[in-house]
Amino acid sequence: MAARSNWWARNWPWLVLALVGGTVRLWWLATVDTQPVTDFGWYFDRAVGLAQGMGYTTPLGHTAYWPPGFPLFLSLVFRVFGPSLLAAKAANALLTLLCGVLCSAVGFRLTGSRWLGFAAGLVTVLSPGMVAYSGVIASEPLYTCLILGSVYLVLWAQGYPRWGYAGFLAGLATLVRPQAILVPLALAAAPGPQAEHRKPKRWAAVVLCLMVALTTVTPWVVRTWRSHGVVAFVSLNGGDNLWIGHNASATGRYQTPPGKPDTPAGEVANERESRQAALQAIREDPGHSFRLVPAKIAATFASPSDVPYWAFQTTPGKVVVPGMDRQRDLFLAVRSASTVFNVGLLIGAGLGLLAGVLTPSGRRLIVVALPQIVLTAFVAALFFGNGRFALPTIPFQALLAVAGLASVAEWAGKLTPPDPDRYGYNGLG
Repeated sequence: MAARSNWWARNWPWLVLALVGGTVRLWWLATVDTQPVTDFGWYFDRAVGLAQGMGYTTPLGHTAYWPPGFPLFLSLVFRVFGPSLLAAKAANALLTLLCGVLCSAVGFRLTGSRWLGFAAGLVTVLSPGMVAYSGVIASEPLYTCLILGSVYLVLWAQGYPRWGYAGFLAGLATLVRPQAILVPLALAAAPGPQAEHRKPKRWAAVVLCLMVALTTVTPWVVRTWRSHGVVAFVSLNGGDNLWIGHNASATGRYQTPPGKPDTPAGEVANERESRQAALQAIREDPGHSFRLVPAKIAATFASPSDVPYWAFQTTPGKVVVPGMDRQRDLFLAVRSASTVFNVGLLIGAGLGLLAGVLTPSGRRLIVVALPQIVLTAFVAALFFGNGRFALPTIPFQALLAVAGLASVAEWAGKLTPPDPDRYGYNGLG
């Protein structure tokens, strides 16, 4: 009985998160029949082709336009369960659930408090974005899960091997979204053990992490060179992304790029032309590009309408105005909940940042969470803003909010920061 009681005491946060989050996701998937449209449909089709042994192709030939990581992942799911929309949704639902569990584990690792870790995980699991994207065939849940896994491994790093494993996960995340190649730099300030016999040299560990990430990506770079005749880092949509954020009519938000790449040669030519047009626009009016930065940040972090818009695309193969059918009331409720959550989490993260810097417990959370949010903001400022880009920051915003609670608990004498030299010896719990 005592052993069972101790097991529950160690593992209750992950079990409760799995139960609550799983129940909510089952209800959501049974209630809202989201259909894959635009790039979500494109990812789904490429995954089906990969599962059927056709390679990463379109009907007109090999493609490298969008990153391959998410279709490759889905293709593995399809090889096991067969290609179906239900299998894809179930995979994303499990990924969003795992994001909450990993966020909770990171919070516990940094504070030593299961309750604080649970709070961060619960915010993540029940966030409208994570729930809704259980049914949206998007790459963000996989990307978020890989980044959280990389963070957790680094917090567990008693030596170089785990930094290497973290680099491998960062490399896989880079195949999902190329910005992840910067994650090893964002991990540089993460707390680690202090004892010299356990403490790797930080600069060497970061370099190792980065080199492993680059090595993980290299086979895909070689494949693109062989299929397209160019050396490209992960994908060939970088020119379009740059043009979207830097052209005479740019607003900071997404707009349809001018090219329509259909063939390998078309993808290469389009990338080159879009990139040159964007660079020309920057040279001609750099002030315009600079003035768009606040709009890009706002479009990324203050666009709660993104969640219900894509979640309620329920017409196969066609983008529609959401909320115009029998589910209008639910659509409006989700839109309101998304707005309230979005604003509340931003305020909570801001307050947590201010209070967290005052105590060791809060600072541990900040140096892990803030760089990941800054990385997302940097990419948005460089290219363009999109509410979907902020989804991977939800766990890190939750950790920032918990940083304030950690400081309050430490001031009250209810929390003692964990011994960093014990990282990695107590398991997940």
